[in-house]
Amino acid sequence: MTKRFIGILILIFFLYFTVQNQQAIAQQSEQTKVDSLTGELKSNISEKTKVDLLAKLTWELRKQYPDSAEQYGLQGIKLASEINYLAGKAEINKNLGSKFYNHSQYDSAIKRYNKSVQIYNNLLNSNSDTSNKKILKVIAEAYNGLGLVTYNQGKYNKAIELYQKALTFHEKINNKKGKADCYNNIGLIYWSLKDYNRALDYYQNALELYNEEGDKNGVANCYNNMGIILKFQDNYDSAITSYRKALELHNKRNNKEGEATVFTNLGHLYFEKNEFQKAKSFFEKSLQIKKQIGDKKALASSYGSYAELHYTLADSLQNISQKNAKYREAIAFAREELRLAKEIGIVKRKEHAFEFLSKACAGLKNYQLAYKYHTLFKETEDSLFNTQKMKEIESLEARYQNEKKQLEITNLEKENKLKTIKLEKMRMRQILSYSIILILAAFSIFLLIIRKKLKKKNWTINEQNRTISEQYKEIQSQNKKIRSQKDELEKHRNKLEQLVEQRTKELKSAKEKAEESNRLKSAFLANMSHEIRTPMNAIIGFTNMLNQEDINIKERQTMINHINYNGYSLLNLIDNIIDLSKVESNQLDIEFKTINIQDIIKELYESFYESFNVNGIKFKINSDSNENLYVKTDDYRLKQVFRNILDNSLKFTKKGYVELGYTKNQDIIKFYVKDTGIGISENKQEVIFQRFTKIENDKDNLFRGAGLGLNLSKNIVELLGGEIHLESQLNKGSCFYVSIPRNYSSSQAFS
Repeated sequence: MTKRFIGILILIFFLYFTVQNQQAIAQQSEQTKVDSLTGELKSNISEKTKVDLLAKLTWELRKQYPDSAEQYGLQGIKLASEINYLAGKAEINKNLGSKFYNHSQYDSAIKRYNKSVQIYNNLLNSNSDTSNKKILKVIAEAYNGLGLVTYNQGKYNKAIELYQKALTFHEKINNKKGKADCYNNIGLIYWSLKDYNRALDYYQNALELYNEEGDKNGVANCYNNMGIILKFQDNYDSAITSYRKALELHNKRNNKEGEATVFTNLGHLYFEKNEFQKAKSFFEKSLQIKKQIGDKKALASSYGSYAELHYTLADSLQNISQKNAKYREAIAFAREELRLAKEIGIVKRKEHAFEFLSKACAGLKNYQLAYKYHTLFKETEDSLFNTQKMKEIESLEARYQNEKKQLEITNLEKENKLKTIKLEKMRMRQILSYSIILILAAFSIFLLIIRKKLKKKNWTINEQNRTISEQYKEIQSQNKKIRSQKDELEKHRNKLEQLVEQRTKELKSAKEKAEESNRLKSAFLANMSHEIRTPMNAIIGFTNMLNQEDINIKERQTMINHINYNGYSLLNLIDNIIDLSKVESNQLDIEFKTINIQDIIKELYESFYESFNVNGIKFKINSDSNENLYVKTDDYRLKQVFRNILDNSLKFTKKGYVELGYTKNQDIIKFYVKDTGIGISENKQEVIFQRFTKIENDKDNLFRGAGLGLNLSKNIVELLGGEIHLESQLNKGSCFYVSIPRNYSSSQAFS
């Protein structure tokens, strides 16, 4: 045992000194490069070259020596301003932006990147030459840097817009590495939005370009990102292979930051496989490297991983004291994650910290604090996955794809124009050929006539007349052929123009249909994912809390009420989706029978009274309970319509009252639901009954809902032979009217 222990110690010391030696060699190499640049500054060189050297020094020192990088950068900007070297000034501002971004100083980074972009805009406004590859590359990298900052701030739609601007400049100069960086960053956004297939497509595109350029660091990052996607798709073996490829490339380049990222991701993979010791080992390796680097963003990620690990370990323990100790450790790590996330402004890490603070506090039976953190978690999650953001992101993606298709159409039109020009030239060559043939033929005939004249004058005159007559017929025949060929060419040209016009219209129509289909599909899926996930998270969370034995009756009843409310919301959403699909396929069953209106009013009042009362809203009924008023309709579907309308009134009314009532005449009963809620502006009242439409007047208050209820209600009312409309004023409330006939049959409904 002693020899084995000594052997292990020797191996550990050997590995330690090997790593230290590699780090020393790398630092020496970097220091040599910096010394070389500073030495060149002291030599007799032009002012413009000095600016370029200061830009390189700013870039090389931005990570390990940020203060020196900033000093050289400011010196370079001052010198560039004195000699009016705008390209150099833009590059240094961009490099300073990278320096501030690497040290999580996002406001300063945005300021420097924007200054770089502003220099390019000033060149455009002054009609200066902006086609220089260097300035275009700098501006593209500045937009990419702005995209990274806004991504870390959780502004995904703005980030995609900035990456697409960067792509436009990289494509102008055919900068494959720059395009690969943009594709990789866009892939990160779609990973954050859980659109894994689209994220994987962007990583594949980036990987191809990095391989073409021989960029090993970019290739390693792509393998790491692809491993994350494969892990989320439960393809663990492929994910491990991808991570190992990334780790091998980072080791060869001594990229400690990249190694730390891969170690973290391997830890998460083994964590999901319930191999907690392996996961902990990789998390420890990652944390040690991140502490050496001093990257706050990376440290926040590691603390989050430890919080998740200790929470899971606590759930697996039976001993109460050990379990509670693990919960406390999870809270400590989550608070460290939250502190760093707030300090550097990373919304995604705040969301993660709130989630595990809530879970760990619930584990310690501190339900009040658990509920507080759970509320903060949901608010942060909703701010990241707002439906409007998803629509804007899809719109940006569609606009970028549309621009690419428009460019293809333009190229096709140019190609068709070239073909038309070639056909015109061919036609002119044919005319010229026929003209030359005619001239040569005429010249030959003329020589023949002269020759015959010398031999026999009398016979020549007759022969000449005959020959001229024959040639004239031949010319007429050739003219007919020429005219025929000309007509055929003209028809062919017209047909080609018609074909081009038809193809252009077909491409435009196909493009519009594809955009509309993609927009509707993306909006529906994104909204459904969020709307189904929200009540399910609440149901699962409060159900887990109910398992605790020391909850008092009041707390248990509160949790049951939350579970019932979210269960009802989820069931209502699923019912609406099913019924809407039945309406569209003409399969919704309508059963007409004679019913008493007072029974429906009473049932609706009993169903919603408690919900309105809990929210402090008065629920009023305007009807004569002693009046027996009968109508022939489908009572289930009629109640479904009023439940959707009353749900909306409950959702959008914060104070005041909601009133349900009706008026009648001989043939029609006109119901109404009146509330004192937020109201609907006039320009939005026209679209409120369309599918997937949600009205949110206040961007700070997000309201749940899939945008299906009113559209389904409108379809049901029309199947019942009635009409639905509304009257509303912004911030004053709304009134929905439902008119149905007193005697309506199924034959009329489906005629």
